[in-house]
Amino acid sequence: MGTVKIIGARSTQIKTWDGVSIIVPNSRFLESEVINWSHSDATSAIRIPVGVAYGSDIKRVKLALLEAARNHREILVAPRPQVLFQEFGDSSLNFELRVWLKEPRAQFRIKSDLNYAIEKNFERYGITIPFPQRDLHLKSSDFKQLIQEISNSTEISDSEPSEKLPEVSEFTIDSDNDLDPLEDRLTYADIKTLVKEMRSSRGLSIQDRRYRLNIYPDCFVGSEAVNWLVQHHDYSREEAVELGQILVERGIIHHVLDQHTFKDSYLFYRFCEDEK
Repeated sequence: MGTVKIIGARSTQIKTWDGVSIIVPNSRFLESEVINWSHSDATSAIRIPVGVAYGSDIKRVKLALLEAARNHREILVAPRPQVLFQEFGDSSLNFELRVWLKEPRAQFRIKSDLNYAIEKNFERYGITIPFPQRDLHLKSSDFKQLIQEISNSTEISDSEPSEKLPEVSEFTIDSDNDLDPLEDRLTYADIKTLVKEMRSSRGLSIQDRRYRLNIYPDCFVGSEAVNWLVQHHDYSREEAVELGQILVERGIIHHVLDQHTFKDSYLFYRFCEDEK
């Protein structure tokens, strides 16, 4: 894995991300699959699997993972970081944090940064990463007697003072609703009401727009939508962009040429119900 430096008639020179130059015969590219991370778009995803103990508060698990992603300056806002509940494992509840970045060469460093942040957040939220667990069933006529002998040998006398374990204070959240991911705080009714307001006379400026020689009917501008959400609903600009991307993912709005996610820039978007 690395960056292509020279393509020759017989071989290609690739410089790995460790700084090592490798000469690859061009025949190799005909015999095996080649993945080009930046062929049409350098945006790529990182997937980080995480297992937590059964009984963990999955709401806090999701929050801890999303916090780790959103606090990293190189993680893209759109596409949005996602937490997927993968499966019920043998010893753990298995999740996957999926984030996107612009520079594929940075993925190993960013993955390490995220792992550090996840471990710190899990400790803060009181979330445990379990060891593999197995049930052991023993069948023996002498087993009960053995257990009794062990119990008798380790029994503590009532006269001996017992050492009290220190109490562990549970991490609490003052307001769970305020810290929930934006998508979890919005119900279907909330989004329906918001969309109705955005399309009203007091909402977004929806009109035919011209760019170069093309006219795009019934559009609004992404940055203007962000400004409107900030002014009328007290969202931060980051939250407004995330909300716009939620509307894209739910098929409510889309980029007029379907070439962009929702961005805080001079790009044209249209409500899907306005399509001719």
